[in-house]
Amino acid sequence: MGRLIELLRDPWDAVAERPGQSAVRHAFFGDDSQGMLTFILDEETQSLRVIDIIWAG
Repeated sequence: MGRLIELLRDPWDAVAERPGQSAVRHAFFGDDSQGMLTFILDEETQSLRVIDIIWAG
């Protein structure tokens, strides 16, 4: 939950899914970065929508 709050404040602290695009991004969380959030960033509405959460821990 803490990582999601950080992303709401600074969504650019994540990795673009593909080179040349910036809307779909990945962010890692948890001990040793065992989890990954995939989200869509909408700059116009200043919002993000989580579309996938993976936890390998």
